[in-house]
Amino acid sequence: MVLTTDYLARATGALVGTVRHRLDRLRTAGLIDAVRPGREFGPPPQC
Repeated sequence: MVLTTDYLARATGALVGTVRHRLDRLRTAGLIDAVRPGREFGPPPQC
């Protein structure tokens, strides 16, 4: 399951900065992985 920082903030009612801090602590403890979506390369799709 993948949850964004913004989604977690909205779901918990916590501030985004607080969620980031808590996620950093969980990452440091090795309990979660951080994944960023990759960028798409090349020209935009033609419609």
